[in-house]
Amino acid sequence: MKKELSAWKKDAINVQNACNSSGVIHALSELVHDLWEIAGKDGHGTKWVNTHPLIILFLDKLNSLAGIQSNTDPIHAAYNYTENNTEEK
Repeated sequence: MKKELSAWKKDAINVQNACNSSGVIHALSELVHDLWEIAGKDGHGTKWVNTHPLIILFLDKLNSLAGIQSNTDPIHAAYNYTENNTEEK
């Protein structure tokens, strides 16, 4: 893994201030790689990775940069996840 979940949580918050989609996409690619490593170890599948709160925050930022952001309820739940200090989910 390139980073632990605790570091990714900080990045997910920091990326909310990003203005360059290419940087967000690059970081998202690394995040997905790390989440798949966890998923493989813990027996999680595609849905777990696709709906992980960190993925939601990165995708929300990309939607915002593209001007297509809409329903924010899942985003608030994902943001709350980043404030949790555990290494789970």
